[in-house]
Amino acid sequence: MTNIEIKARFRRTRRSKNTLKKIGAQFEAVESQVDTYYHVDNGRLKIRERDTGAPQLIQYFREDKDSPRPSYYEIVHLGSVERVKKTLKKEHGIRAVVRKKREIWMWRSVRIHFDIVEKLGDFIELEAVMDDQSEMNIREEEVRRLMVEFGIEEQHLVKESYVDLMEREMRKNADSNRDPEQPQK
Repeated sequence: MTNIEIKARFRRTRRSKNTLKKIGAQFEAVESQVDTYYHVDNGRLKIRERDTGAPQLIQYFREDKDSPRPSYYEIVHLGSVERVKKTLKKEHGIRAVVRKKREIWMWRSVRIHFDIVEKLGDFIELEAVMDDQSEMNIREEEVRRLMVEFGIEEQHLVKESYVDLMEREMRKNADSNRDPEQPQK
């Protein structure tokens, strides 16, 4: 499957609520999600555990760029997650765990996510789902329209995945906790 998406640092305000109403977006759900990312050679691989549905194994590939970009992904719904997590941890090792609360809205083919990510802050994601590649320009236009509606400017865009941001945060914390008198390895 393919979607066109952006991620941006974003704090919810009265304007966002008014924008949702103005464009006629439909509320879908609020979920608590835990994404466990695993080390892989290509793309990203994670297990998503949510309080509103079955766990999912998600693999996706996309360029890290700060503009609307295609993301290619596969989702497998899992019954029992513990065995799969144990196997993936043994085979690949855990890269990072990302915990978030996600509010989900729909507008046309676009999923609007307002995320509060533990240790990282507040974000918005816009994901326009495509049935086929011929829709790419239309879906990108929808995402760009919503960027304008929500006041998202290019400098707010985040090119990395939450896992990349979390790894950066972990390195920063490790560096700040390091004793400056001790030699680095």
